[in-house]
Amino acid sequence: SNLKSSVGANYIVDEIFGTVASEFNSAGFQAWKKHQEAEVPLTQLEIQKNEELEQGVFKGGAGTSTAYVHGVAFPVDDSVLEAMDGFKAGTYNYVQVAIDATNERIILAQSDTLSLDVVHESFPTNEPRFHFYRWSHTYEGDQFDSIVYCYSCPSSPVKLRMLYSSSKANVSSIAESKGINLDCKLEISDRKEFNEKELTITIHPPKAEQKKAFAKPKPKGGRQLIRNKE
Repeated sequence: SNLKSSVGANYIVDEIFGTVASEFNSAGFQAWKKHQEAEVPLTQLEIQKNEELEQGVFKGGAGTSTAYVHGVAFPVDDSVLEAMDGFKAGTYNYVQVAIDATNERIILAQSDTLSLDVVHESFPTNEPRFHFYRWSHTYEGDQFDSIVYCYSCPSSPVKLRMLYSSSKANVSSIAESKGINLDCKLEISDRKEFNEKELTITIHPPKAEQKKAFAKPKPKGGRQLIRNKE
């Protein structure tokens, strides 16, 4: 740092750190430069978004495509409405809703009663789905019946993902129109993310610790009243 200060930081273009002498020759410098210029690995969500941009089905920033940008409201099969009635009545605690892309309709994929540790196994791994799940559980001594609305979107065709994405609000409104209050809404790409740990954090977020006010130490001998001498 002393040398850097002496020379002047504005004259130093790069800083290279190494542990062996071979890292400071021409080959080592070229390897370091290649590493610096390499692209940062993308997350699965970022990869999907790039694919959507390339296909012209995602609008963001200065994008010009308008396909599947606004929410769509496909007709809803009666079986979905009946399933939501059964869900509200407690006949079952899980309803899975799908989109018939060919006929452009909201359809019922599954209705069942499943425990939290196995319900994710019903989530498809090759195409999106909508899920409604009633999680009956105890937290800090209190009983809860939390209604979870989940949109699962694994790796799948771009246009199918966008079709589901633009239908999220429409599908959630089906439950809300039946008087079902959704306690939380989730979006996941891996079905294993639908588990007790993640739901607990989402529904019962940790409370922020309250900082205690600093208490000034009391003067030794207690407070003393000093009278002014006349």
